[in-house]
Amino acid sequence: HAQFFNDLCPSGANTKTEIQSIVDGDKFLKPIDSLPLETSLSPGGKPFVLDAKSRKVYFEINAKLQCSVLELLDRYKMPWISVVLIDPETGAVLSIANSYKQNPDSLNFAIQSRVPAASIFKIVTATAGIEEKGLNNNTIVKFRGGNYVLSDYNYKPDSKKDTRQMSVGEALGKSVNPVFGRLALGYLGADSLEEHAKKFGFNYHISSQIKLEPSIFTKPKTDYELARTGAGFGDVTMSPLHGALIAASLENSGIIIRPRLISTVEAPEGEIIYKSKKDAFGTAISQKNVDELKQIMANSTLTGTAKKYFSGSKYKIYSKTGTLNGENPKGLNRWFIGLFKDPASQKSVAISVLVTDTTARGISGTAVARDVISTFFSPNYEVPSISYASKRPVKSRYTPKKSLGKVYAGKGKSVKKFKKKKKK
Repeated sequence: HAQFFNDLCPSGANTKTEIQSIVDGDKFLKPIDSLPLETSLSPGGKPFVLDAKSRKVYFEINAKLQCSVLELLDRYKMPWISVVLIDPETGAVLSIANSYKQNPDSLNFAIQSRVPAASIFKIVTATAGIEEKGLNNNTIVKFRGGNYVLSDYNYKPDSKKDTRQMSVGEALGKSVNPVFGRLALGYLGADSLEEHAKKFGFNYHISSQIKLEPSIFTKPKTDYELARTGAGFGDVTMSPLHGALIAASLENSGIIIRPRLISTVEAPEGEIIYKSKKDAFGTAISQKNVDELKQIMANSTLTGTAKKYFSGSKYKIYSKTGTLNGENPKGLNRWFIGLFKDPASQKSVAISVLVTDTTARGISGTAVARDVISTFFSPNYEVPSISYASKRPVKSRYTPKKSLGKVYAGKGKSVKKFKKKKKK
């Protein structure tokens, strides 16, 4: 399996191809093909490589944390998995780890935008509602049907049939699709969703150091597509690195910070000739409304889809999960993104986890995030002796690989199970 910066670890290999696949060579490491690019550590523990002019290019990667995360990924035995950790205050990439049990030539899963954003997009829908309509954690939305199916049967408002109601906060925490379909269709509109998706960085190149594929938002054309897009079923893709940047914006007054992989460049004589600085891409949500979005996102771990993994946690957690089938690679994608903050030390981190599986083993991105967060906040980035994901694997609720088809976020039941029986 291919992993970034794994030659920093005792059993790692040379990382020339990994660095080549992630670092933008227009400014750094040019010409890259003629270099060995074996990662070294400075006396202070900073990883670096020598570029074509024998300059030392230092990375923001935390070597100890990187090795610990890679060690964790080896335990899961999943076809594809990616983890990104970012310092939310600076945008520094602390760890970018990938593991592949299938297709080992896929070297840049963390920076590819080829899988559905799924219910992570509900963050954009919620933000648009807060900014434009003054919605809040307690705003009540009426709907009908179950929590997860959003079809032509229940996507349109109907005052006579809409017998259920739920607050926006509870709906985001439990990832209730009909509520977010109603927000998109009844409160917002396609233009609004597109505007706010762009504010979050979709359809833009948001990194000057990293070959980060743009996350793609496709504007819905019909009311049905609009409702589905608002709930996370639209034609929207996202990279794991972008997911971490979205989570990090909550610690930056709603500002999306450009990711920083390279910290400094040092000339052969020792002079610092380049120093990375915090750089803002743009404002995803206004400062006055950030706390409202955080309150809404806190529901995921308090009462929602991530509760059993983080219940009773001492950290402040603002997160979102997502689950949806994809085709590139083909499999079930399980997302977790979140901002974690320790009230005692004020230490914080933004995390994004993507697990893609065709075997229905049931290890979720949230379970992996639990292990990684435990490692991050340990005294010396120590890996837990028994990983949470391995100790408590999630019993799969999803379609087996022999019949991978449409799967609805949250429950994963096939479409046919929700079709009403015709009366004879």
